Amino acid sequence: MTKQNRIFKEIRRRKAFSLILIFILATGLIATVMLLKNAQDLRQNASGESVQLKLSTNSIDVSSPHAFKPNETVSVLVEVVPGEARVSAADFILTYDSSSYDYVATELFESTFGVLLQKEINPTDGKVHLALGRKPPSAQYGNQKMVRVTFRAKNKVGTTQIGIEAQTAKIAALGSAINVYQGPTSPIDMKIVGGDSGPKTSIQLKFKLAGIPVENNPSFLPESARIQPVKISLQNMETGAATIPTSLSSIFIKEQTTPSLISYFSFINPFTVTDLSTGKYNILLKGPKHQQIRFCKNDQDADYRCQITDSIEITKDASHTFDFTKRPLSCGDLPISGTNHDQQDGAVRVTDYSFMVSCLSKRTDAACVTRADCNEDGSVTNLDMDLLLETLSTAYDQ
Repeated sequence: MTKQNRIFKEIRRRKAFSLILIFILATGLIATVMLLKNAQDLRQNASGESVQLKLSTNSIDVSSPHAFKPNETVSVLVEVVPGEARVSAADFILTYDSSSYDYVATELFESTFGVLLQKEINPTDGKVHLALGRKPPSAQYGNQKMVRVTFRAKNKVGTTQIGIEAQTAKIAALGSAINVYQGPTSPIDMKIVGGDSGPKTSIQLKFKLAGIPVENNPSFLPESARIQPVKISLQNMETGAATIPTSLSSIFIKEQTTPSLISYFSFINPFTVTDLSTGKYNILLKGPKHQQIRFCKNDQDADYRCQITDSIEITKDASHTFDFTKRPLSCGDLPISGTNHDQQDGAVRVTDYSFMVSCLSKRTDAACVTRADCNEDGSVTNLDMDLLLETLSTAYDQ
């Protein structure tokens, strides 16, 4: 190889090396710029899609802290405030003072976050761990109700809080690979106040109203129908004496478990009696359009007929909870009697049947819905008639 050829070869080698070096530097610069841009976009994305959780209660007390009486039901609503984000899932821990409140139930909102991914209740530490997801079609914009968690106040007067554990909360949004939860969430100040002085016998019930909700699907039960009036009285089976029927408000509770779903009604405030003697009792329960049912056993079966010797032991000045969900209150004693045609007469008879027949052609007429919509779906249909016909075999209050 001549000297001239060697010189030309060296020049070509140096040019090639220079081009490679320029390419590497250019590629590195582009990668650096892209990395910085992505980091900036990520920060902007996190800022633009920050999501908050909001807590509220069912208390009618607008002051803070919200006041509840011992044994009163406390419902805590968790809402997502997503800004511009489209939230698809959430994982958080609701904290409460377990010495002041008992956990009762969890109710999802089927139209928004209706998928229960995880649920863990720790009554010792006072924690409700929930992981919730949306059903397809996926996430939506705007504020959305996520879950309602129900507690019951204990007999411990004082102030405490219910809140979200900020350090463990996670929220996922479409188009974002990071946790978009922005905490902390403002806790709710809660206060348990003393009731009337003196000891009381307290009774809380779990029960069902026949046909509610339609097809046993809570999403078919309107929000306005989740509070139902009922009447309760106690009969002493040793003396025959009975308490005067007391009207109470009950609330629909949906207990979300994996994979099953349990729903029932329970008193918002327990039935309390100041002068009840310890003894053997039957509990008589009547719904707003329903036949009165006699309960003589806890966890009483649907087809069980009470005998004269059957009774429930109730202790004076103690708190009791009984489960009557196996025997739903039968619909049929419609509130169509009395001067204003808004009273029940204690029997399911031809007048109830005739009134419902007349309502089948009107369906959504206000007077009909108020008096004959047994399943509370907003109209009077053959489903309501079926419930009434089922009751006709036992037409009188027990």
